[in-house]
Amino acid sequence: MWNRGEFGKTIINNSALHDPWSQTGNPATPFDQPFYLILNVAVGGTNGYFPDKVGNKPWGDASLTAPLEFWNATNQWGPTWGPPEERGMTVKSVKMYSQGACGAPPS
Repeated sequence: MWNRGEFGKTIINNSALHDPWSQTGNPATPFDQPFYLILNVAVGGTNGYFPDKVGNKPWGDASLTAPLEFWNATNQWGPTWGPPEERGMTVKSVKMYSQGACGAPPS
């Protein structure tokens, strides 16, 4: 998908995806400093990752009521989610490594 230190330079649905760390000169950026890792399941975005008018998307990125439009289309997308006990995200494990000596956590 991406090479270490390089995120794709792509335009999707008129939204530019760029690497905000490309000018640091450090190929480990942004992982060269403490950070929080967030894992989540997200739906209904308006950031251009899901192009308008593709795949029966029931909202438009420019819509001010995109979450409502998504919810109102529950009959369309709901059956594709499977039974409740199989929905969501399962994370088996997460491993994070720090190169060099590991000290106390950042304050």
